[in-house]
Amino acid sequence: IIIAISLSNAIGNQYLLPTKKQKEFTISVTLGAIVNFILNIIFINLWKSIGASIATVMAECTVIGIQFYLVRKEIKFIDVVKIGKNYFIASIGMFIVSMLLNILIRSNLISIVLQVSCGAIIYFLILILLKDKMIYEGIQLIKSKFNYKLKR
Repeated sequence: IIIAISLSNAIGNQYLLPTKKQKEFTISVTLGAIVNFILNIIFINLWKSIGASIATVMAECTVIGIQFYLVRKEIKFIDVVKIGKNYFIASIGMFIVSMLLNILIRSNLISIVLQVSCGAIIYFLILILLKDKMIYEGIQLIKSKFNYKLKR
C-alpha cells in the first residue's frame, strides 16, 4: 500500500496538480472513492477489517491506474516500474516477515510492535542489499550532516 500511495502522490500531487490538471486529478480521486465505498460494502461484510484493507488497496490501485492512463503520454509506465522495482521487492520481504511474526506471536501489542520494527528493518536492509540509489544518497546526506556538526 505504501508503494500505491507513493505512486498516487507522485502522479497526483507532484505532477497533475502543478501542471494545472486538477480535473484529471479530481476524476481519479473521485472514482477511487466510489470504488472504495462499493468494495467496503461488500468486503467488510465478508472479511471485516481485512476486507476494508483490501478495499482500500484496490481503490488506491484504481486511482493509480486512472492517473497512469491520464498521463500515459507524458510519463511512461515502464520507467516507473523500473524505478519502483526495488521498493516492491522490499515491500514483499517486509510483508512476509510481518506475516510470519503475526503467526508466531499471538499477543496483539507485542506482535504489532515487532511487526512494525522488524518490518522497517527488513525493508531498509533489502533496499541496502539491492543497492538502492535513494537509500545510499540518504545515507550520504546523513553522514555529511553528521560530519558537518562534528567539525563545528
